[in-house]
Amino acid sequence: MIKCFIPSLLLFICFEVSAQNQSFSITTGYNFGINTKSRGVAQTTSGSKSLPYSLGSGTVIEAGYKNELDSHFYIGFGINYLTSNNTLIESVYLKNGKQISYTGLSAWQFRASFSVGYHIYLKSQRLFFNIGLIAPFLGKIKQEKIYTDSAFSFKSKSEIRNMPAIGFTGTIGTEIKLINNINALIGIRINILNIKMRSEKITEYSDSKNNTLNEVFPTVYDREIRYLNNLDNGINDKKINPKGYDNSKPRETLTSRNAFSSLGLTFGIAWHF
Repeated sequence: MIKCFIPSLLLFICFEVSAQNQSFSITTGYNFGINTKSRGVAQTTSGSKSLPYSLGSGTVIEAGYKNELDSHFYIGFGINYLTSNNTLIESVYLKNGKQISYTGLSAWQFRASFSVGYHIYLKSQRLFFNIGLIAPFLGKIKQEKIYTDSAFSFKSKSEIRNMPAIGFTGTIGTEIKLINNINALIGIRINILNIKMRSEKITEYSDSKNNTLNEVFPTVYDREIRYLNNLDNGINDKKINPKGYDNSKPRETLTSRNAFSSLGLTFGIAWHF
């Protein structure tokens, strides 16, 4: 509850401090995930359907710096923190509609951004828009799997690390003068970002038969995965390389992307001096 409440409270509290043609800012907002690459699956007795998803949905807090090059153009730098919502990526349903298998992902992420923008002045307000690049530099994905039927049930948790990635970001909004040097800000931001997985590790496991993690997944090969951009016959996979794989090393397989694309609303108050 506290984890959800604090970012929601910060959604309404932000400020920007400017010095001459420069500014430092703290802003916050909420992103709605939009899909570009990622597809999950929901299986039923009558077939399966695709589940488009994005891990970009959630609360964002950002600290930024802006330098106005002239009365219209500016450049901006920012570091933002995303806490994404839990997202369904795989499920299995029985004929009666009961869900027996569930896989969900959630994430946290620090991202750096660089943008170029333009201001248009309209009496007591000014419109602004910018485009630029966004690059995650720290974070992880948490995966949870749950299976339940009449004979057996289990629950497991994993941590997923990502490869380096660069995406695109853009914002359009308005800044309205309130009193003296204090202005109100509101904007709409879009991020286009898809990230390949680098590694995965099972960290927790429990089941209805009281088996432990080490009993069900006794080796590093069973517990960990190393994702690769390309595969060859020498990879650590017992199906592809049955005579050469090593149980003391992570299993190797082809990587895939998770979407972090989003469309969000940002709020703020600007203090100019």
